[in-house]
Amino acid sequence: MESHDKRVIYRVTLKLLSLIGIAILIYIFLASFFDGRTTKRSPVISVNLADLKPGEHIKRDWGGRKVIVLHRSAAMLAGIASMDESLYDPHSKYSNQPVYARNAYRAIGPAYFIAVAMARDTGCEVEFMPGRAGEGGSQGGFVDPCRGSRYDLAGRVFKNQQTKLNLTIPEYCYTSGTMVTIGAGC
Repeated sequence: MESHDKRVIYRVTLKLLSLIGIAILIYIFLASFFDGRTTKRSPVISVNLADLKPGEHIKRDWGGRKVIVLHRSAAMLAGIASMDESLYDPHSKYSNQPVYARNAYRAIGPAYFIAVAMARDTGCEVEFMPGRAGEGGSQGGFVDPCRGSRYDLAGRVFKNQQTKLNLTIPEYCYTSGTMVTIGAGC
């Protein structure tokens, strides 16, 4: 074989190997988007609300994360509407929530607040802080213990906090008057 023929064979081989390598990289990249994790549904849990009195809350495990369910009292509900001026995203434009939670209460009905009990930027589990009469009529809310970010009783973040993200509202529905199913869009 002549030197010129060898060069042509080397060039063709190099180009074919390059194309195969690029095709493999494209396949790996696209497969990462469709690896099955995107099609798996969130776990589904049922929570009985019958024993939850106004002002009380419970946390439940939901597929490795916690969800918080708060039964808001009349005083808590009254305070939610007056908070807009002190909130970063009062109308939840930048929030992760179902369509039915795009209201001031961020819930199907105002009495029960259901949210993923995790700060979206740190992954820390938020804690419920009840209102205290000695704090200028504070209605309470939630706090991220890792960074100190505070949220109102609808999971909306206050202005001048380290986070700018409201708490996530999961898909849920009422299956009866006192039972709610979390993780399913009914």
